[in-house]
Amino acid sequence: DSANRIDTGVMARHCLWLLSNGCSGLAILDKPGEVASLTIAERIAVLDGLTEAKVPVSKMLTGIGPASSDDTARIAGRAAALGLRGAMLHVMPPAKALPGDIFTPRLLQQIQAIPGAMHLYLSFQAAPGTAAACVTALEAFSAEYPDRLRGIRDESADGELAGAVLDRFGGYPFEVYVGNSALLPAFAERGASGVIGADANWTGRQCAVVLHGPDTADREAARHLIDAAGRAMLGRPATVATKTLIARNTGHAGWLRSGCRFGR
Repeated sequence: DSANRIDTGVMARHCLWLLSNGCSGLAILDKPGEVASLTIAERIAVLDGLTEAKVPVSKMLTGIGPASSDDTARIAGRAAALGLRGAMLHVMPPAKALPGDIFTPRLLQQIQAIPGAMHLYLSFQAAPGTAAACVTALEAFSAEYPDRLRGIRDESADGELAGAVLDRFGGYPFEVYVGNSALLPAFAERGASGVIGADANWTGRQCAVVLHGPDTADREAARHLIDAAGRAMLGRPATVATKTLIARNTGHAGWLRSGCRFGR
């Protein structure tokens, strides 16, 4: 808003619009880049504000963002008290990672700081060629901590990890999400649970048709629209692009405060 505070009212209206337009869930405080600019108190205030605005807590998955284990406990503890569905941590395996490099002591500390009753999701920004190591690490983690991890998201451009996890586990015991809608049609056929990504802000209806609709002309049209949206956004900063489109669709110029416009 004009005082440089997060306008949770505007955010809540968009959340409710998403739930009415194809999205079955909401990833709040998702990307580390933007979340890093918020204090822990501000992140908690977002969760409080959305809850007060009647955004269904059963539909919300909170990101944690860059945080110590103590701060992770504060954010996740508040989310659990509000009744949020779960929490998501980001994982960035190094290039040429070995299985033992994935679940670092710091990541394990963060996981332990999240209440056990909350669903835990891990979002992987994995370098090419690290899928096998990640799968082995996930297998070891699930054996040591059964039923702790609810799902994973693959943020890579080609879905290498999502494919490897689906091949190894068949979609169980983890929900498997891709990071952009363009991958959804192919991965939905392999058992993926959906997409958690910025482009779902404008392709939610089409993603719902691809995931749940019958194999008809409507489903094929949805695939084409998702592909066209992906090509239109190619090379543009995801956050700026998303907020620009939301501003255009809603007529609320406040969405443009954090970035500049881009033309067609």
